[in-house]
Amino acid sequence: MVHKLMFNTLGGLTLILLLFGCKPSSPTFTLTINEKDCTYEGPSKMSEGDFAINLVINEQKNTETGYSLFTLEDGKTIEDVRAWQSVDQPPWVITIANVHEMAGGTHTYSYNTTSFTQNARYTGGPYYLVCFRTDPDTGNTSALGVFGPIEVK
Repeated sequence: MVHKLMFNTLGGLTLILLLFGCKPSSPTFTLTINEKDCTYEGPSKMSEGDFAINLVINEQKNTETGYSLFTLEDGKTIEDVRAWQSVDQPPWVITIANVHEMAGGTHTYSYNTTSFTQNARYTGGPYYLVCFRTDPDTGNTSALGVFGPIEVK
């Protein structure tokens, strides 16, 4: 009887731990910026909630480097972003976050999708990322890579 009670209690505790103690890990996206390009590593789908972006800057000289996290107005796609010729933001981009760093190394930023609703234009994902870098010799800023869509379920 004692063994059966102990087994039922342990089994119940195990079930509780399995159901509530093992929350799925939050996705992490990694943008790695070099002097001439940017690469993306991360999922193409995510759930609403927490996520992080690691910005890895491999630079010989400190310069303004970063990324923009955004969504697009209905009817626009990643191809529209790639075709945009200006360093100025297109009017149909809905910015969620702009990150500017001046030093190399790894910088981590945490986000929660529920906070994005503070932007009146935000209507939900998918999300897109664009990396940028300012040439320390000329002062010209250029996009190094455009990534997405990252679907939100």
